[in-house]
Amino acid sequence: MKSRIANICAHLSIVWSLMLLTFYVTDRYNDKMAFINHDMTKGLMALLTLTSLVCAAYLLLIRGWGLPLRLCFGIPVGIAALASAVLLTVDGVMPQYILFTYDSVKAVPALLAVTSVAASLALIVWDRRALRRTSDES
Repeated sequence: MKSRIANICAHLSIVWSLMLLTFYVTDRYNDKMAFINHDMTKGLMALLTLTSLVCAAYLLLIRGWGLPLRLCFGIPVGIAALASAVLLTVDGVMPQYILFTYDSVKAVPALLAVTSVAASLALIVWDRRALRRTSDES
């Protein structure tokens, strides 16, 4: 059951990451669109943060994978998700500071999206291999 939830979160993370990266790239070309500073994008970022944290936790708890690989994928996405959560919290508590208009702050959701795609793909591939191994043993 845990594997199924993590797999669903991985697929959702990929879709939401690609949406967030599209908004980021569009925002880089046309600042006036303000996609990253929009409430819808912040909601998308919150959802991506939650699913990425689930993926990171699952990647760090997997027993059949080597420790360097788990740390390589689990820790970066966890750190990026926590940084995004902090940004969203600060933005919600102090809306007078328009955080998401700064380029350095806009880079955090992009970093979260890239690390989330990498971790989610690793999780999906590992899950498929584990499923194949158990079906071969039967």
